[in-house]
Amino acid sequence: MFKSLKIKLAIAASLLVIIIITVYSLVSVLTRREQLKNEIQDGVIAFAQMTVAPICQSYYLYYTSGYFKFRGSLSNFLRMNGNITEIQIIDVNGEVKFDSRQMDIEHSAIPKKPELYEPGLMERVKRLDLSYKIISSADNQEAISVVMPYIEEWGRHRLSVRFVGSFAALGYLIRSSLSQVLITGLLFVLLGSVLAYFMAKSITDPIHQLTVAARDIGAGKLDQEVNVKTDDEIGSLADNFNIMTRQLKANLEALSESYDRLSQANAELMELDRLKSNFIANVSHELKTPLTTISGYADYLAMEKLGPLTETQRKGIEVMRRNIKRLTRQIKDLLDFITIESGHFIVEQHPFDIRALLDETAANYQAELDKKKLEIVIDAPEKLTVIGDRDRILQVVDNLVMNALKFTSRGYIKLKAQPDGEGAARIEVSDSGVGIPQEAVPRIFERFHQLDGSSTRKYGGVGLGLAIVKSILDAHQSAIEVTSQTGKGSCFSFKLPLE
Repeated sequence: MFKSLKIKLAIAASLLVIIIITVYSLVSVLTRREQLKNEIQDGVIAFAQMTVAPICQSYYLYYTSGYFKFRGSLSNFLRMNGNITEIQIIDVNGEVKFDSRQMDIEHSAIPKKPELYEPGLMERVKRLDLSYKIISSADNQEAISVVMPYIEEWGRHRLSVRFVGSFAALGYLIRSSLSQVLITGLLFVLLGSVLAYFMAKSITDPIHQLTVAARDIGAGKLDQEVNVKTDDEIGSLADNFNIMTRQLKANLEALSESYDRLSQANAELMELDRLKSNFIANVSHELKTPLTTISGYADYLAMEKLGPLTETQRKGIEVMRRNIKRLTRQIKDLLDFITIESGHFIVEQHPFDIRALLDETAANYQAELDKKKLEIVIDAPEKLTVIGDRDRILQVVDNLVMNALKFTSRGYIKLKAQPDGEGAARIEVSDSGVGIPQEAVPRIFERFHQLDGSSTRKYGGVGLGLAIVKSILDAHQSAIEVTSQTGKGSCFSFKLPLE
């Protein structure tokens, strides 16, 4: 897949660096996890030490006489440390005086006995020093339980406060650390690739000389010789290359004979091209008939003529109908392409109402417009008669709308027809789609041309729609004009004489 030696060496070095960085990342993340866990744990303990006195004092002052003030005070404490999920005030006699979860659920759902929170909790409540342990929270996640006694003046101990801290933030912190490690790793990969590139360059420069010499020989400069003085395989290759050059020079007359054979082969290729056109025409005609039958049968199924359909069946049939329609359109484009190439393309010009044609086109694409949530805008007088081949002009507008529909994901498609004041009507099809780069505009009307290599797969089509548009308008002696701005949309316009 990768033929360049420089690229191969760069990839090998990059893979080695990636492996090293991956191992380093795993070790670093695991180490960092323990560090972050200890930081959260230390933060909960420090928070307990700082807030136990204010919490208990607030409880004594406000719980019985001003519960809402106490509740607001507890809410403020909880917001001070985002890792704290629960606070319980427990007296040394074994009664839970307050549980912060009371602020969210019914009082009856809160346990009144400390032992119901965690085994051995009462023993920790009675202690005169801070204690903590790792527990499993209600949602089976790892948490830390810190019990801090409140020692009043003169050493009295009536209450202890239990703080439950969550390690949920650990995941976010680990992801942040991992992102930093990955960015560092990417920088090392890039550095390794650059170093490998320059190492490979010292090896590939002699090969480059051989390449340049081969190019010169291909241009007919058979006096070229490669001056590579190395004792390795590349030096041997250069010697053999010089021998080959001398042999090529001796065979120049044979090449002249080959030219005659190539001329004959070229004539055969032209015949093959003609056969190709005939083959495309025949295949297109052969596909058109069964496709018509399949399309009719799909419509028959969709109307539930053979029985009710499940939602899954209905969706499947709808997908089938859309793809049949798409394939039918592509076959029609191929047939038109063959007709244009053969020189049998003619137009029959008669007066017709361009407004009615625009309305018909909009109606034909209404379902697809609704599906993509696009607005269709028609700006034309109620009656505007122009001269041209109505069926072919309908095909022009149809192709332009289809093109706009493919490249517009939001916004609108506008169809406009107005007199230009010079005896003609100017017809425009504009959109709010992705637009066309200015350097690509001159080539968009070429047969089988796509804006980029991926357009065929991404947007569909065979690249004939705009080529057919130009051929039809050329037959009407009308020029197609394009204005476009990348990211803002495109506008295609042409003129037809008024009646």
